[in-house]
Amino acid sequence: MYQEVSENFVSDALERGYIQEKSYASSTQHGVYNAEDNVRMVIKKSNSGRQLNGFTLDTENEVLFKRNTKFIATDTYVKDGKRYMR
Repeated sequence: MYQEVSENFVSDALERGYIQEKSYASSTQHGVYNAEDNVRMVIKKSNSGRQLNGFTLDTENEVLFKRNTKFIATDTYVKDGKRYMR
């Protein structure tokens, strides 16, 4: 079921050309935020993301995006069994 939901998420994003959530979005600058995820987004450039260094654990490198931020979705690929979208 989760795989189907993930594939629908990816195909919808590519069809629209972007991902936009009503909630805040959080990511990490380096490494993997959630090793159990189904889809990983690669964010190449951001104008609205804010680093939370000093507010979170130093090792998290968390970046917070405001509500309704649009992430442009250009393509998808699979690497080491994980689906990536950029």
